[in-house]
Amino acid sequence: MRTAQADTSRFLDPDTLRNLQHLSLTSRALVEGSMSGAHRSPYKGLSTEFADHRQYVKGDDLKRIDWKVYARTERYYIKRYEESTNLKTYILVDCSASMAYASEDVSKYEYACHLFAGLAYVTIKASDSAGMVLFGERIEDYFAPRSSLSHLRAMLDSLVSATPRNGTNTATALHGMAELIKRRGLIIVISDLMDDPEQVMKGLAHFKQKRHDVIVLHVLDDHELNFPFEKVATFRDMESGEKVRVSPKDLKDDYSTELTAFIDQYKRACFENNIDYVTINTKTPHATLLSAYLRRREKVR
Repeated sequence: MRTAQADTSRFLDPDTLRNLQHLSLTSRALVEGSMSGAHRSPYKGLSTEFADHRQYVKGDDLKRIDWKVYARTERYYIKRYEESTNLKTYILVDCSASMAYASEDVSKYEYACHLFAGLAYVTIKASDSAGMVLFGERIEDYFAPRSSLSHLRAMLDSLVSATPRNGTNTATALHGMAELIKRRGLIIVISDLMDDPEQVMKGLAHFKQKRHDVIVLHVLDDHELNFPFEKVATFRDMESGEKVRVSPKDLKDDYSTELTAFIDQYKRACFENNIDYVTINTKTPHATLLSAYLRRREKVR
């Protein structure tokens, strides 16, 4: 049996680390933080980097008056500085039973763990903070954002210890976290989104109402996307346990139509809510997917 330590190390293998070494995870929205990081805040306060001036008003600290400007203009102006912020990233990982599906070696849940590890690593490497939420029917585990590698190891240990099980109530988990997180940050949801799209989108929109930046990584197995089945078989719902025996050839066209509509509903709704959405096939190497996505996000920014 593999140890938890061995399992966590495989989520950050040498190829992944090499691919992510010079990449970063940036936010396209205004965020708030409490520590000095690589991000600039839109809020003007007292720090070390000069931003601009504003006219003095009664009650301002006299120490902040720029006397050189006064000597030139005979008007009182206050120096304003740009505060540094620490990006707080919350990565929500779906651990419901449907995430256990695997047509080959890697299940959707394991793939999600790889994505989490890479995203959390590049976040912490940039001196920003990464946190984790594990959810299914409810929030199973929660790690508040921190910026240390020991914190990353603890989160990976939790992912390895968890077993995908039970049903899904994505919307409840999203609404719960939207109420819990007080400061604006970056929210990343990694899930197969096998739930009611309208309810899930209401949960995602809740984050946008709180002015968070949101990314949705929609993880699906290659067989779910391409339905290569040919022989008559019994299909079982991994969450409800319900079984149905069908002829795949008779079902394939209708399945493809329904799946396309399912994905398009999320794509359209995310676009309308200014949410970054990506459909992911587990057949795509995770390191390749992550490096390509992060490069694209940096260009868009």
